[in-house]
Amino acid sequence: MLFMIKCKKRCSETRSELLWDPCNNTISASLSYFLLFLKKFSKAEQAAHWALQNDDRPAIKIRLAHALLLQGKYEEAEKLYQSVQLAKESGGQDAVKLILDDFDKLEKFGITNPDIGKIRKLFAK
Repeated sequence: MLFMIKCKKRCSETRSELLWDPCNNTISASLSYFLLFLKKFSKAEQAAHWALQNDDRPAIKIRLAHALLLQGKYEEAEKLYQSVQLAKESGGQDAVKLILDDFDKLEKFGITNPDIGKIRKLFAK
């Protein structure tokens, strides 16, 4: 019994250490992106929020905006898209191109929403 208590404590400590590991932010960001393609938009939103706790890269904000948009939360999504509009990703890719490329990929997989057209028009100006 004492062994089980020690194991539970060790697992709990290890888990809490892993929760704040920067690598996990990358995993959460990636998970958020992949969940979009599985049409699990609320889970994608959760994963993006989790990743944003320690990493505010534009790509993560964009994935969060996608998840919100695809759940019909247009106003929240639009604010996020506009907040990253002038940003560049670490590889030099600008945020608007990343957003529009993501939309193309999502639509290729049959994931559509009328609000995607509104965001496209927003960036066409």
